[in-house]
Amino acid sequence: MSGTAGGPASSPVPTGLRWRSCAGYSTIPARKAPTSDSRTPTLLVFGDHPRFTDPAASVGLVAANEHLRSTTIEHAGDLPQLEQADETAAVVDGFLI
Repeated sequence: MSGTAGGPASSPVPTGLRWRSCAGYSTIPARKAPTSDSRTPTLLVFGDHPRFTDPAASVGLVAANEHLRSTTIEHAGDLPQLEQADETAAVVDGFLI
């Protein structure tokens, strides 16, 4: 596996998959944004008080596509994976299993 990671330390990612970086940490795959025609299971994770993202923007996408899911992490802003790491990990694990 090889590719480009957006974090401060490079980590292996599948060939052709680049990651968008926010504050130096890898976040959303940049290959294709989730759209109403995507068939890839996708979990959108938001904090409950973000400053730079709008969780409401995902409502239409999720309603239009059975493969998209959205969740909100309490007591987190734009980086729930850092601000509430254990809760975010549990949500992602539940989605993947």
